[in-house]
Amino acid sequence: MKAVQIFFIFFIFLLSLFPMKVSAVNEPTTCSGEVIDLGVEKKLLSPSQLSRPGICGQKPTKIVMHTTWGHDTAEGLWEYFETKPEGRYASTQFVVGKDGKVLQMLETLSDKVEIGWAVSYFNDDSVSIEIGRNGNFNTRDEVPKVQYDATVKLVQALMQAYDIPVGNIEYTAINNTNDPSAGGPITKSSLGIFGHYQLSPDDRSDPGQGFLRDFRDDLKILGPEGNNDNNNNGSSNRYISQKCITQVGTPLEPPPGPLGCTGGSEDNIFGGGPAEPCQAPPSVNYTSSEEYEDAIFQKWGISVNLPLHQMQNAWKEFHEIDCTGLLQDIRGSIISSWGEGWSEQFSCAGDPGVNLYISTQFQGEWVETHLTHELTHLWQKCSSRGEANQLENNAAYDIEGGITHYSRTTCGFGSNKYNEDHAESISLFLNPSSGETTCAQTNINPFSNGGFPKHKEVAEKGVGKK
Repeated sequence: MKAVQIFFIFFIFLLSLFPMKVSAVNEPTTCSGEVIDLGVEKKLLSPSQLSRPGICGQKPTKIVMHTTWGHDTAEGLWEYFETKPEGRYASTQFVVGKDGKVLQMLETLSDKVEIGWAVSYFNDDSVSIEIGRNGNFNTRDEVPKVQYDATVKLVQALMQAYDIPVGNIEYTAINNTNDPSAGGPITKSSLGIFGHYQLSPDDRSDPGQGFLRDFRDDLKILGPEGNNDNNNNGSSNRYISQKCITQVGTPLEPPPGPLGCTGGSEDNIFGGGPAEPCQAPPSVNYTSSEEYEDAIFQKWGISVNLPLHQMQNAWKEFHEIDCTGLLQDIRGSIISSWGEGWSEQFSCAGDPGVNLYISTQFQGEWVETHLTHELTHLWQKCSSRGEANQLENNAAYDIEGGITHYSRTTCGFGSNKYNEDHAESISLFLNPSSGETTCAQTNINPFSNGGFPKHKEVAEKGVGKK
């Protein structure tokens, strides 16, 4: 008996040296401040240095999107981070399962969040969301509808809570290394919605560039307070595009058509061409810029404020390229004039201020060619479809070289040659009677006599046969 007592005492002594861990799910945060409710189920991880270290971060400036490898349900992801089977530092604030279930695993406060181990060097000023998926997404279309809608709703709530915009740093921008101090476009002060691959380029590729492109495009339109219920019929707004939006962001009623919001042909990468075929402009008796401005906005949802002679050219050009679908994809854009000797695109529809300026020094057909050139910049930078077409044009550039002297040299302006080549190609394809109108002015259209067949093939795919 005495031996048993001695063994029991020794066993208790060992337990005191190595206490068993007691799960503390949903234990309140140690961070001070006002806890906020984002309308999702909270299932906070147990305190642990590996997943919930109890470190209080800053007010987040970034929302970072991730995808997982091996778990696609919210409960499965929570269990993984709770049990830490691999013994590594890993956690995230939110997880979204394939069935649309959302779980919050780290606490959110009005001026900070609990830090998780999600993205190197940015854990203290970001919120991370893991989307359940065995790999990356190439486009939004690969995401289950309920999962995509739940993710959009969660991100909108975070955008409102922490005043985080979609941001001006696009999905193609990637830091040089995981350490932002080593250089790159995304710094600690950068605001916006990012992919894990942008901030940790050394070892991460999630959630996929195509997904982030589409996700950002949708949020640019919906905004932090957008309604995910399209026309209140329960269908997702995840396929919305800028061509279905008026200048003030109100969805247009789609005209009849089998594809997209305007119907049209499958030959066009817009997934639906314009509502009307290309045509000569109707004869009008407008005598002021304001009359043209009203008519253009009523027809295309684009605000144009130019001198009268340029408004006449814009009216003509818009009608002649209406069948391409390009105008439908940049609805909401604001175009104005300035006295500089060049034209320039600055931002996208929905961003503050004027998106595109046209030089008042241009006359006649030059107005039309330069206008379409800059409209193409809007398309390539502000529309997923334009971006896709530019990628194909980049390949044509690598094979055939730049289509004009300007796209080959940018005439010392320091612009991106690929961007300018795409804008030149679309503009000159849609204006076959025009030659180069930049620093090397010619009367020769580069597509004449069968020139640049690869560029022409890409242009035809993007904006239809002209």
